Amino acid sequence: PPPFRPPPLLEPGPPLPDPGVARLSRARLSLGLRWAQALGADRAVLHSGLPPYTPKEAAGARAPSLAQALGPLLEEAQALEAQLFLENTFEPDPESLEEVFRLLPGLGFCFDPAHARVFSRTPDPQAWLALRPRHLHLNGTDGLYDRHWQLDQGGLDLGWLRDLEEEGLVVVLEVRGDPTPSLRYLEALLDRALTPGA
Repeated sequence: PPPFRPPPLLEPGPPLPDPGVARLSRARLSLGLRWAQALGADRAVLHSGLPPYTPKEAAGARAPSLAQALGPLLEEAQALEAQLFLENTFEPDPESLEEVFRLLPGLGFCFDPAHARVFSRTPDPQAWLALRPRHLHLNGTDGLYDRHWQLDQGGLDLGWLRDLEEEGLVVVLEVRGDPTPSLRYLEALLDRALTPGA
């Protein structure tokens, strides 16, 4: 037999679609929407499932197939009178998601600045704000790990919150333990009292 030759190293690309995983993912997301309705929630947040370290070109190229997969789920959410939000996780930059939102105008953007700082190639929040988030997930991070610290830990700059004027904006504190320190931090940053749960 001919001698074994290892295949050449290839640049990583988008993962091959697995129909079984896709079906299971859609079923679980659909179940999550029905649980949200049962709990009285008016919104649901999901991740795109993009693997870490996906190159920018591959992340952008998957936008049409992601929009096609999310279309029925968005219709289901709208039928349940719920808003559906796509959160940034391992996307290298906001441009990787622009086409998804263009193809699905009813889909909202959930911005997690800690994810942008830790996982993306675009840590500056200003670039992500061009996607017009109407839902925020906030927590402190050191920039190395997604730690879910209190907001006053790790040095994550949240000054941009003062200028954010998106209508119907919802802020969720994703912090470990009692969220009171983070709530007080936000109140001091915004120079106004906040009402939890409102």
